[in-house]
Amino acid sequence: TGDAVLRWNLLALDLAESSEQPAARRWRKSLHNNLGWTYFDLGELDKAMEHFKLSRSFAEQMGDAESERIARWCMARALREQGHYSEAMAMQMAIQAELERLGQTDEFCDQEIAELEKVLADQPKT
Repeated sequence: TGDAVLRWNLLALDLAESSEQPAARRWRKSLHNNLGWTYFDLGELDKAMEHFKLSRSFAEQMGDAESERIARWCMARALREQGHYSEAMAMQMAIQAELERLGQTDEFCDQEIAELEKVLADQPKT
């Protein structure tokens, strides 16, 4: 269940945070991502966003560009769920442009952009 997953991830994060071992501390990036998705699934979107931002921060500190991009994608996905469609679209488009410069594509990014295009097209024009 979500509660059990949450407990285990919080315990693992506590262990990683308190460890002096660099390898253990590197797990913080992944654990914050996992916690973000757990909170997302529980409908606690503000907490999810906090953890996605922390995952991004740790990815940046580690120089892990791919994980940093994934964390931004997660943040944008949470923004869409919160109804912040334009902000989510801007983030997804920036990720897509970055991937294009690298000669890469990402089906998840493409799917999110398509979802956001549908939602934005249905928004009343002001």
